[in-house]
Amino acid sequence: MKFVKYTLFGLLAIVILYIVACTIGPKKFEVKKSLSINASADMIWSELANFKNWEAWSPWHQYDTSMVNTYAGEAGAVGHKNAWTSTEMGNGTQEIIEVDNLRRIKSSLKFADWGEDAITYSEYILEPEGEGCKATWTMDGSEIPFMFRGLMLLMGAQKSVEQDYESGLAALKKIVEAKPKKISKELVMEEITIDDIHYVGKRWSRIHESKVDSALFESAYKELGDYIGGMDKMTGAPFSIGHHYDPATGEMDLEIALPVAAEMRVAPGITVGKIPAGKAIKHVYYGAYDQTAEVWQSLMLQVGKNHMVRWSGYEVYVDDPTGKDMSQVATWLIVPIN
Repeated sequence: MKFVKYTLFGLLAIVILYIVACTIGPKKFEVKKSLSINASADMIWSELANFKNWEAWSPWHQYDTSMVNTYAGEAGAVGHKNAWTSTEMGNGTQEIIEVDNLRRIKSSLKFADWGEDAITYSEYILEPEGEGCKATWTMDGSEIPFMFRGLMLLMGAQKSVEQDYESGLAALKKIVEAKPKKISKELVMEEITIDDIHYVGKRWSRIHESKVDSALFESAYKELGDYIGGMDKMTGAPFSIGHHYDPATGEMDLEIALPVAAEMRVAPGITVGKIPAGKAIKHVYYGAYDQTAEVWQSLMLQVGKNHMVRWSGYEVYVDDPTGKDMSQVATWLIVPIN
């Protein structure tokens, strides 16, 4: 009888201790970790905004290298989604629900084992810090049922996730800082006023910047020149427009164009348009054409700090590069602003 008595007392003590643990255990699952990264926001953004890139630095991908991920939606945009299945980490989904370009991403997380109504939110925040950024990673979970709080406390779940966040940020830092440095010197920007610019063009939808080369331009300019009756009919230097450029994926709607005196009729394969008159920011870039993507990212970041962009940015090819040192060839990068 004493044995039974002591066993019951022992079980009662365990129950009481567990209830105490539930009382002092976490009511919500909240994590916030930050790390300084010696890189610009646009360099970090491409790793955060595309879930596929997480495979290189996310701690959970390292725990289960056989994890199967299915990606959907446009990287860096609301609706971009990762659905995963894993024998080690369980199944779930993560979806971007809010975006403040180059500054903040908010996503929702659903874990299959937690039930359909249990939604956790995570944010990734980039703040300028000296020559680099402070990257912050947060988690804000739904309220934990009382009887599970003791288990969370005893298992050290909060501490475990905090350590995962720290290792993930450290891996992200290592990857980003190993990238070739972007333009470090301050960009020289001039505020100008532009008139209406009518143009004819050739447009490619969602083309990756790696597919844009001199052959593409040569072919487009030949077709456009023939259409307007000769290159001498241009009213200025040729240019190209990067509509809807996505720094996370390097994709854009590219329009290679020639300026003309007035609006022209539409023809098969030919676009017509007008750059609207108004204020603009101009930066004169000297160098190879295939390096302008880096300059554009830095320029748009700087312009966005003080201005509202009103139309797509475009490049004006004011110098003929034939036989010249590309370091001496000028290209105007122009961003129309309000």
